[in-house]
Amino acid sequence: QDKPALRHLYLSGARYSAMLSALLCAIPVCFAAPLMIVWLGKPLENVATCAVIFGLAMQIHLLTGPGTSLLRGIGRLSGDFYYLVPNIAFLALLLPAERAWQGAWTPLGIAVAVSLATALSALSVIAFAHATFEVPLKNYFRRVLAPCAIPYLAALAIGPILNLATANTSRVQGAMALAAACTVYGVAAVGLTWRFVLDPIESQYIRGEMQRRWAGLSAAVPHLK
Repeated sequence: QDKPALRHLYLSGARYSAMLSALLCAIPVCFAAPLMIVWLGKPLENVATCAVIFGLAMQIHLLTGPGTSLLRGIGRLSGDFYYLVPNIAFLALLLPAERAWQGAWTPLGIAVAVSLATALSALSVIAFAHATFEVPLKNYFRRVLAPCAIPYLAALAIGPILNLATANTSRVQGAMALAAACTVYGVAAVGLTWRFVLDPIESQYIRGEMQRRWAGLSAAVPHLK
């Protein structure tokens, strides 16, 4: 097995997966309160906090995808057990601990326990993938984790404005404000990622793919030419 090639493939897959998942997960994490108000119609206790916790856990969970896919591809099916077994073990430990700490079952406590179990088991399988492909942590942080900060920073900058815009408004008005905020966020996050994260080869590849797909669409729909 060519470990340098597998390591490059793993880092590339993890990089693109992490950037795309950050674009999505930043919305429930940073727009949690307005999102829940628009969705449910009224604020409920700790529901926005639960959305933040689940969003962060999902971000970490999605980092496992490239590693588990490559591990299956090279016949290392044991990678699945590095997620499943720790997940069950952490749930068996954390759920009763949450119940004992709170004195009762609570939505927030369950959310914390489930999310923490998800994150810890995800880190377990990521560590196994790193050991298998001999991935330096410094390279993983620079190539995969650091780019995830841009969508979150863009969403955090817009979040306070959205909170003000959706305070004491109807659900329809809140939905309109949320849609506008998500549009601005998407443009800002993609633009900043294009400007500061993607290298020239990645930018050229994406530009070429967009041109190729537009040419195919134009051929299928003549009036678009």
